[in-house]
Amino acid sequence: MSLEAFLERQSEWSSDQRMNSLFARFPEKSVNKTLYESRLRFWASLVNSAAREGLLTANSQNENAFILQTESLPALFTRKGLTPRGLDTVVIEMRASNDLVPVSKFLDGATSEGWSIFSLVTAPLRFGLSFVSGPAAEPEEFAGKDVLISLVQESAIRLFNHVKDEAAYSTDYIHDASIFKKATQRTNSTSEKQLTVLDQRILARYLETSGKAVIEYGTAKEPLAIKFLSSPSSNAVITDTDRGILNIKNTAQSLQLQISNLEAKVAE
Repeated sequence: MSLEAFLERQSEWSSDQRMNSLFARFPEKSVNKTLYESRLRFWASLVNSAAREGLLTANSQNENAFILQTESLPALFTRKGLTPRGLDTVVIEMRASNDLVPVSKFLDGATSEGWSIFSLVTAPLRFGLSFVSGPAAEPEEFAGKDVLISLVQESAIRLFNHVKDEAAYSTDYIHDASIFKKATQRTNSTSEKQLTVLDQRILARYLETSGKAVIEYGTAKEPLAIKFLSSPSSNAVITDTDRGILNIKNTAQSLQLQISNLEAKVAE
């Protein structure tokens, strides 16, 4: 389904009168709180729904599964040649409620509480310092990119439940990053979206901060070993035994692949 087709299925999208109102700038919240919150609910819900279908990342040529390029949102929601004028307010509000978190902050922050503290303390401090030393440089690869928390949360829960349901022994909780493809496989579907390295880092970070796994990273901060936790534990670590189990599992998978290839050649 295209984004255009998705929007046309929304009941309010076909009403010129309603959409002209929704496309206008937000009123001052102190002046008309009811209208402000109603308009915010509409746009936040629409952004989340479209993103959940993978329509915002695809249409903005963003290959990452959990990331929105917020500056491109108005253009994506163009209707009859007009773009919504209040999406900057929507982004600000979604960031304030931690529904959207800048990628650099998400990867550095420890928890959602940490993101809130960053917003209340660190961000204003950096803003003040910017008058003296200039604005803090954001890594170019993360510029203008926000993690949509609902997407990564759903994928993390889907992945965790898959691992838990498939586990028969404690060793079944230890995986490498190849397990992450199960995070994008929806119920009653065999399709799996290939996650980028950045997607994997984001998913791994969420699993860590939510207490669902402990992660061991490589030199490029890519997740190498993931140990899922049947119950949260602040003392859980990846041990040499875990690494040994993972090596054995990877070796067994490699041997199985070689056997399958040989059998296919024999059958030719």
